[in-house]
Amino acid sequence: MAADARVTLSVLAFSAIISLLVPIAHGAELGKLTVLSRLGQPLDAEIEIVSLKPGEDKSLAAQLASRQAFRQSGIELKPVHADLRISIERSGGRPVLRLRTTRRVDEPFVETLIELRSNASSSLSRYTVLLDPLEYKAPSTVPATTQTQKPARPETPAAVEKPAPMLSREDLFGVPRGEGAREPESKPVEWRGFAQNTLAYDYQDPRHWSRAVIRTQLGAQGGTPGLKWKATGRLDVDPVYYGGHFYPEELRKDQRADLFLRETYLDASAGGLEWRLGKQNIVWGEMVGLFFADVVSARDQRDFILPDFEIIRIPQWAVRAEYFGDTSHAEVIWLPYPEVDNIGKPGAEFFPFQIPPPTGFAQQFNNVVRPQRGLRHSNFGARASTLQNGWDLSGFYYRSTDVIPTFYREVALAPAPTLIFTPRHDRIWQTGGTLATDFGSVVGKAELIYAAGRKYNVTRLTEPTGVG
Repeated sequence: MAADARVTLSVLAFSAIISLLVPIAHGAELGKLTVLSRLGQPLDAEIEIVSLKPGEDKSLAAQLASRQAFRQSGIELKPVHADLRISIERSGGRPVLRLRTTRRVDEPFVETLIELRSNASSSLSRYTVLLDPLEYKAPSTVPATTQTQKPARPETPAAVEKPAPMLSREDLFGVPRGEGAREPESKPVEWRGFAQNTLAYDYQDPRHWSRAVIRTQLGAQGGTPGLKWKATGRLDVDPVYYGGHFYPEELRKDQRADLFLRETYLDASAGGLEWRLGKQNIVWGEMVGLFFADVVSARDQRDFILPDFEIIRIPQWAVRAEYFGDTSHAEVIWLPYPEVDNIGKPGAEFFPFQIPPPTGFAQQFNNVVRPQRGLRHSNFGARASTLQNGWDLSGFYYRSTDVIPTFYREVALAPAPTLIFTPRHDRIWQTGGTLATDFGSVVGKAELIYAAGRKYNVTRLTEPTGVG
C-alpha cells in the first residue's frame, strides 16, 4: 500500500453505540441546585451529584433529556434551549453539573429536565430554576425531582411554564448581552481544586508498586462584564519513581513529577461570535469514553484510559470562534502550537509499542521527534452542528499534525542486529460527522471518521521504514 496516497477509514465505519437508558441498581443522582446568577444575566447554576459509587465518576455524562421525555413531563421546548449548556466540573474534588447560557435570561424562572448517565445508573431529574433580581443577594437552591425510568405523567404546571433544557458540551462561559441589558456585576474570583491519590501494585513477578501518584489541581476564574478568564494548574508527584531501580532511569525521570498548565484562557464576545483564546479542551466527539471523533484532543497516555477524562486530556493552545443559533452551532479553530499525545518512555506500563522483535534482533527506541513550529505546521478546522426533527447532526474538517505517533523503523545489522524505532507525528487531515437521536428510552449515537495521511506500523522486514 502506498502510505502517502492511502486514505484510511477509521475503525468505526458505522459505530452506532446504543446506550440503553435503563436504571441499573443504585448510583449517581442529581441533588441540590444552586443558582449563582441573577435575572437579566446569563444563567450560571450548579447541581450536586450525589450517591456516587466508587469509580462511577469516570463514566459520568449529562445532557438534555429527550424530546419525548419533555413531552411526557409537560415541558415545552423553545428556541432558547439551544443556548443552554451542561458541563461536568469538579468542586471540592467531587464532580458537579454546571449549567450556563451565553445570553441573558429575563424570565423569573425556567424549568428543565436533565438526564444523568454512568456505567452504573441513569436517571432523569426535573428542576425549576428561580432567578432573583440583581438587587437580591442570596442565591436560590431547589431540590430535584428524580425519575429512574421514564418521566412521570405531566406535572401540573406553574402559573407560567418557562423551559430551559440544556445541550451537552464542555465548559463555556461567554456573556453576550441583549439590547437594553442591565450592566451585570463583575464576576468575583472563584477558586476550585482537588487532590487525589491513585495506587497500583503489580502482582506479577517481580512484584512491585507501579503507581502512587498524588495529583493536586488548583484553578481560579472570574472576569468583568465583557471579559471572562480562567487559569488552572496541576502538580503530579509519584513517589514510586523517586526510588528503586525496577524502572529505567529515563522513565523514572519522566514520571516522578509533572507540573501542568491546564485550561487557561480568556472569553469574550465580538462581532456576534463567542471567542476563546488560550489553552483549552476542544471536544468534538459525542460518545462518552471514546475518542473516535474527538480529533482535536491530545491525551496523556502514560496511564492508558484509567484516569478521569479530565486528567487524560491535554488542553490545546487555540483561538476559537463560535456562533450559536437557535438550533445550530458553528465553530472555527486555529492551533498555532498544537499539543500531541504524551506516550511516556520505553519501559512504561502502557508504552504504545509493545510488539516483540523478531528472533535474533534487539530493539531500541529513540526519543519522539516533536512536530515543527510555525504557521505551516499549525492545526486548523471547523465544525457545524444542528438539531433537525429530533436528530442531533454534526460535521467537521480538521487539518493537523497527528496527535498519535507512528514508529518509523531502521534496521542496523552491526555491531548486533537491532531494530531502531523513532516515533514521529505526520501531517494528516480528517473529516467526519456524528449523529444522535432518541428512540423512546433508548439513545442511539454514531460517529464516522475519514482520515488521510495517517500511517500504520507493520512487522514485515521487507518494508524499509516499518510503516505502510
